[in-house]
Amino acid sequence: MKPLELIQAIRMIKRQALAQSTQLAQLRQALIAFVSEPANRQVNITNTSCGLYTRILLNSFDDDFQIVVVLWGPQSASPIHDHNGTVGAVAALAGHTIEAKYQILRTEAQRAWLQKQETSVLKAAYVTPILPDETSQLHDMVNATDTWAATVHIYLTPITDFYIYEPQPDGTYIMVERKLWFDGDNAWQTWQTPLQQEVLGSGS
Repeated sequence: MKPLELIQAIRMIKRQALAQSTQLAQLRQALIAFVSEPANRQVNITNTSCGLYTRILLNSFDDDFQIVVVLWGPQSASPIHDHNGTVGAVAALAGHTIEAKYQILRTEAQRAWLQKQETSVLKAAYVTPILPDETSQLHDMVNATDTWAATVHIYLTPITDFYIYEPQPDGTYIMVERKLWFDGDNAWQTWQTPLQQEVLGSGS
C-alpha cells in the first residue's frame, strides 16, 4: 500500500459509521498493508525536530484524521502521555520500539494515579490500539537500540492538545498539558525519495 492509498483508506474508514471494534480491525489491516511494503521505508529523514523525536504528518492538516510517522533516534523515548480521547492504532515501520501501557486509576487536580500495564515490542506486523478508555489511552514508547526506528500512528480524531504525565517522588504523576507538534505535513508528496540507509537500515 502506497502512502496516498493509506490516506484514502483512512478517509474511507472515517466516512463510515462503524463500531469501534470494526474501526480497529480496519485500521490494523491498513497499517499492516502499509508497513509491510518495503518501498515505504524510503523516508526522507529530517535532522531537526520540535520535540524529543521527529513527527511527520503523512496527510494534510486539513484532514479530520492524522497519520503520523514518528522517527526515533537511538536511545530516544517519549514521556507517558495520553491521546485526547481519540481512537487510533500504532505499528512499527522500521526497527524496534518498546511500548508500555498505563491504566488511569484516578485523577485529582491535575494529579494522576497510574498503574503500569503490559509492555510490548513493536516490530514486523504488530499493531497496538489507542482507545478512549482508562486502560488504552496512555502509553510511553522507547527506542532502546543504537539504531534509528520508525513507527506509524493513526488517530481518527486529530489531536491538538494532550497531557504528559510526569512521575513524582510519592508515586503519583503530575498532568502537564502540551500542544501536539509536527516537523512537516503532506509527507506523502515526497515519500518516494532515496532511502537513507544509515538511518532506517533494512527494516524489522
